[in-house]
Amino acid sequence: MEIVLKKLIGLNLKTINNNEEELSICLEGKAIDELELISKSIETLSKQIELKEMSNDEVERVNNEVKKVLFAVAENYRDAGLLEHLKNQLESISSSYGKDPKKNDYNEL
Repeated sequence: MEIVLKKLIGLNLKTINNNEEELSICLEGKAIDELELISKSIETLSKQIELKEMSNDEVERVNNEVKKVLFAVAENYRDAGLLEHLKNQLESISSSYGKDPKKNDYNEL
């Protein structure tokens, strides 16, 4: 059994547009590496959206924002030449959806 140690790591990102700071992100937490830290952060942030309490117009806005995120992920995979891997992951998630959550990898679904 391999023991994986998590350490406190941080990541600071800034988006600059026309010499003005648009977005500043500071992530800090216990993780194996930056990839795990980013993944945990995305999961945590996405759970902050209270879909149950939203009107139809608000849900439509969330749908549009989620679409932007998914396109950014797809673009990253495409640029790395890994679009087929993303397709396989999406098919796996799609086939897992609706099944007994105790039996699949995506308990949140």
